[in-house]
Amino acid sequence: MTAVLLAGFRSKFEERAADIEAAEGLLEDAGARVALLRGEGLEELLEGLRSKAPEADVVLIAGGDGTLNAAAPALMETGSTLAVLPLGTANDLARTLGLSGQAIEVAVGVALNGREVALDLGEVNGVFFFNVASLGLGAKVARRLTGDAKRRWGIFSYPATLLAVWRARRSFEVHLRCDGRKSRLRTIHVAVGNGRYYGGGMVVAPDAQINDGQLVVTSIAPQSLLRLLLLGSALHLGLTGGLGGVVQNRGSKVEIETGSPMGIDTDGEIRAHTPAKFSLRRKALRVRVPADSEIIDSSEEQ
Repeated sequence: MTAVLLAGFRSKFEERAADIEAAEGLLEDAGARVALLRGEGLEELLEGLRSKAPEADVVLIAGGDGTLNAAAPALMETGSTLAVLPLGTANDLARTLGLSGQAIEVAVGVALNGREVALDLGEVNGVFFFNVASLGLGAKVARRLTGDAKRRWGIFSYPATLLAVWRARRSFEVHLRCDGRKSRLRTIHVAVGNGRYYGGGMVVAPDAQINDGQLVVTSIAPQSLLRLLLLGSALHLGLTGGLGGVVQNRGSKVEIETGSPMGIDTDGEIRAHTPAKFSLRRKALRVRVPADSEIIDSSEEQ
């Protein structure tokens, strides 16, 4: 009998009670033994995971990118296998895994019988991230994007908040070192991506993989609001090639310095500041993905 720990923040369990109940019922109908963990806050969630995750065959995290980010340290410590019940707003990790937009039944099926792959975790100044760490416009959006806005506007809360913060934009200079290669950029936004998607479905790089040992550093030069909106549309369509005002670098170790300390958003929360050192924890977590997921495990590579 498969033991499943269905875990997340209490607020999400209450907000999406019908979905949680449906997932629990599907797991039990499939013969799984289900335990629930409702964390009141970050520390309670981490403590519960450290205590209960070792008893489970798989930990099914119910929530979005922020919840997954919060759970990552405990899942690494316990060596637990992760599965995702995507109940967030952006669900960018779920997109990368091939789960975005799928029904609860599909996510539960993957949790029980999905293919297992190993994921890299990004790390900035000791803080982990699945998808992206960013500074500039992205961090300002993270500060302004409230839970109420997400609930009210859903995925459209991201461009709406971007419009609100654009007027207060300030360009800044970045000293970048990427695998030893130095450059200096004038920018309004820098993102260090690990997964393929961030910001509600924007494509970091069409060929990026969350376990390829590479970070993709994307810098956006100062530009008009119209060009920025067109750029956002292009990124959502995966049209990243030849975009004016966009500079990309790749590497496994990245350093960023700014004139004064700037907040860094990791998967939706400001948890670090510049100066910053970015790296990767290779194959840090095992996760279950759909059989047709584009993610290839190292053990499957020829």
